[in-house]
Amino acid sequence: MPTAPSKDKTRLNIRVAAAPRPRRLPIRRHRGTIAAMLSFRVIYLVSMAILMILAGVAMGPGEALSKRRCAPPDDVPSVSFVVKPGIVKTHDGFSQAQIHRRAKAHSRSSSRVVGLTSTTLIDKLQVGIVAVPVRSRQYCGYLKSIEFSLGYDTMTIYVAREFRRNRCKFQSVMAHENRHVSIFRENLADFQSRFESLLERIAATAKPITVRSENEAARRFLKGIQRRIQPLMSKMIRARDRAHDRIDTPENYRREQDLCDP
Repeated sequence: MPTAPSKDKTRLNIRVAAAPRPRRLPIRRHRGTIAAMLSFRVIYLVSMAILMILAGVAMGPGEALSKRRCAPPDDVPSVSFVVKPGIVKTHDGFSQAQIHRRAKAHSRSSSRVVGLTSTTLIDKLQVGIVAVPVRSRQYCGYLKSIEFSLGYDTMTIYVAREFRRNRCKFQSVMAHENRHVSIFRENLADFQSRFESLLERIAATAKPITVRSENEAARRFLKGIQRRIQPLMSKMIRARDRAHDRIDTPENYRREQDLCDP
């Protein structure tokens, strides 16, 4: 019988890129008629306008941006997805009653529990952010990387201490619990390519956002990615639980124990 509560960990990786100051052209003072001075100011303003247009064409995300819109990103964010299959440990120090109480905390089965596989599904999402200052208290936030890991650190198999090692019933319980371990790992493998494809789509469609702080950019990207990941996560967990339920039946328990009865 498995038990696998889930928890989520997130981490931010923020870099702030400073926008360079625009170079100021020297202003020459001219003596002459009012008409000559006005003509100079018109030429100067036109020249500045041309420079600003050219600068707008050449500038990327790390340079000056328009007041309302952020420039498109220079590249697609990188994606890393890591699957953690978990390390299996065996514990045979608990009594049947203790294991049964542990199992009852996570299952409504009325069967007598003599073995248990306990683990925790861990999903950790990290994002790399570049925040480009646009003006006072305003930034363009760019997603630069997505790192996502999913799986298990450890899986502990509990076998009641009433069953001695190298005896039939001990081996029968171990065989059953190892099937649960296989279900956990096969479930991860079945969904690995789906998570990879989803993360690649998220990275390919990521757009810059206008925010008031670097932390706000990180929080918004994290929230958006988590919202898109969650439906697939729920689907994976439902498929995993159905597979566990198929072998955790009273009939199957009796069949496995009957193999050891005289």
